[in-house]
Amino acid sequence: MLGYPEWMQAYGTIPIGYPAATQNRRYRRPLDQALHWNGYQGEKFRTHEQVDFYESTLRPFAMYRDEETLDGWEDRTAKLSDWDAAFTSATPNPSGELQPEADFTEPRVVGQATKRRSKNQGDPHVCPRSHRIQGCRPAGPAG
Repeated sequence: MLGYPEWMQAYGTIPIGYPAATQNRRYRRPLDQALHWNGYQGEKFRTHEQVDFYESTLRPFAMYRDEETLDGWEDRTAKLSDWDAAFTSATPNPSGELQPEADFTEPRVVGQATKRRSKNQGDPHVCPRSHRIQGCRPAGPAG
């Protein structure tokens, strides 16, 4: 242990002070895609492939930019490529076809975000951000 008595254990952290960067403006799914009138509209359903793309590739860029919409991204077409209309228009699924339930507990597509996650698996010194005790370091690039 790090010089603490064995009976001493951390249960949580309380951040004190101001954040280094503002967190008030982050990407949000367009309201047109999330709002349904008088019933569920399948055209607003995000396909499994779109969810996989967001989780594995787009999320690292969306999380750390001070833009609520993707319209402000200068490199939007490079980051979204074929998925541009799915993430910026009112209808991400123009066919309206629904898909069966899927398991998203494990990444199904490997992109920049999932590569970083899998690189840290198996490292005994990496632990979740909520467990910064006993010599662990947080997973991810800041580790």
